[in-house]
Amino acid sequence: MRPGRVGGQRWVVGGALVAGALAAACGDDGKTVVDLTVVETLPVDFDQMQGGVAEGADFQLDDLRDEPAYVAAQKAAPLKCVGVDLATSFIDIRALDVAAGATVLSYDVAIAARGQTNFETLLSFNGSVSADEKIPLTSSKFVIDASGLAALSSITLGATPQLDVQITGEVPAGVDDLEVELSLALKFAADANGCATTR
Repeated sequence: MRPGRVGGQRWVVGGALVAGALAAACGDDGKTVVDLTVVETLPVDFDQMQGGVAEGADFQLDDLRDEPAYVAAQKAAPLKCVGVDLATSFIDIRALDVAAGATVLSYDVAIAARGQTNFETLLSFNGSVSADEKIPLTSSKFVIDASGLAALSSITLGATPQLDVQITGEVPAGVDDLEVELSLALKFAADANGCATTR
């Protein structure tokens, strides 16, 4: 597997980190209610791919403690859960050059704590894709892995909330160009039951 390419160069980068509006209010029981959504944007330019050969890229995401909204949320009321917001998360097929106009894509996202080598699969996709297609994670073509969700919770709610991400892709026959961008919305909440990852 080779790193993904941007501008023809190899890269190991941090994804774009965008925190959504921090919602904090008092619930009926007088407790502080905190919800926070963090969106990670992870583009991989697979470039030209050979059939049956997995290719991809590694990311080191920014430390969540460097995100003011995350810090503010933890101070308002300790965050107790995290999940993937499937309705607002998606993959975007930003470029695809293949004679048939579409290809079957196997696409996997795995995560680990910073510097660790025991990656857990967070999500997998298998299905046909075409250029300029956006596919939400609510699609049945995605499988969300329970062990990956557990790892996500352990890392992002732990003392050192730093994620490493591996993204791999594979096609059954060669393509001249393929670029896939993942938009992954992570929902945090102070309510331990407020982050269910469900379709």
